[in-house]
Amino acid sequence: MVSHLGLVAAVLLAALLSAPAANVGAAPVDNAAQSIAALRSAINTADAEAAIGLFTADAVVIQPRFGGLPQLYAGREQLRYWLGGLINQHVGLADTTAIVFLDDRLRWPALLTLDSLRDVGLDAVEVESEVVLADDDRISSLTMTYTPTAARRLLASGG
Repeated sequence: MVSHLGLVAAVLLAALLSAPAANVGAAPVDNAAQSIAALRSAINTADAEAAIGLFTADAVVIQPRFGGLPQLYAGREQLRYWLGGLINQHVGLADTTAIVFLDDRLRWPALLTLDSLRDVGLDAVEVESEVVLADDDRISSLTMTYTPTAARRLLASGG
């Protein structure tokens, strides 16, 4: 269960973080919000191909290591595998707020839901995601972590 939980959390975060942002004026905030909404929608409707389209061909996803699951995913084929795991876990991504722009990076908190969490009695956990955008505003890397509170809840639940 822990392995599925980590995979699902990583996928959900990747979806949140895959939101591209422009590099000029007020457009970055607007573009990032639209991209995050598009990714969330693609994930919540199990549209892996739409989500994949938000990433560069050589994108990297980094997630915490859980059980025997890989920690790193690189390239579209591995991202498809990663997203497929999320979709199979009926992943859900709550609306995100508080997007912070740090040069070419976006960071934000989100709530993640999935079957593995529900199996251990948790409706959702908080995750923080950071995305690095390429020049074309596609995601070139996504790093996801559980918040300290979420990690404590997961450990206490036996997940």
